[in-house]
Amino acid sequence: SSAEYQYAILLPANDSKAHSCLRVGFVILIITTILCLLTLPFSDKIASLLNTPEFADCQWGLPLFILFSGGWQLLNYWHTRKKNFNLASTYQVSKSLLNAGLKWIFGIIGWIKGGLILATVLSAIVSFLLNIARTRSTYSWKEILRFHSDDKETAKEYRNFPHFSLPKSSIGYISSNLPFFMLIPAFGLKEMGYYG
Repeated sequence: SSAEYQYAILLPANDSKAHSCLRVGFVILIITTILCLLTLPFSDKIASLLNTPEFADCQWGLPLFILFSGGWQLLNYWHTRKKNFNLASTYQVSKSLLNAGLKWIFGIIGWIKGGLILATVLSAIVSFLLNIARTRSTYSWKEILRFHSDDKETAKEYRNFPHFSLPKSSIGYISSNLPFFMLIPAFGLKEMGYYG
């Protein structure tokens, strides 16, 4: 969702260029999220194309999940660059605990179908926002996210990540999920959920 610019954050010798990589990644992430939002009016048609009418009810979570998961990818590489591994691990632990806890709570109250999706989306959002709140004293986000004229040059300098790494990771993602894309229309979401 950020065109693999998170990998470029680690490479520059100075933080100024790394800030540019982070900003470029966030801009691409926002564009990707907006493109995903544009599919929401067509969720019924997409669901019927995939022969999964249940999908139309949960497509709302996709743009949110993309935004906050992609934001975390960028933030995680920033933490790695700054050697703040405790912040990275805090996110992972809080997301896992929130995800499992919310799924458990939604299961107890009997809200299985929407609860699984809501728990996944909420855990990504809350963990990301908690992590940002914890970093306010560590990083100057106002300075880091302030756009500069050299951002365009930095995007060009590190364009090999979207050119080479993005197709590789996209093909890997599609191929690992291809059985689900092919079998869901034939067997339905419930059966594929058991398989998954």
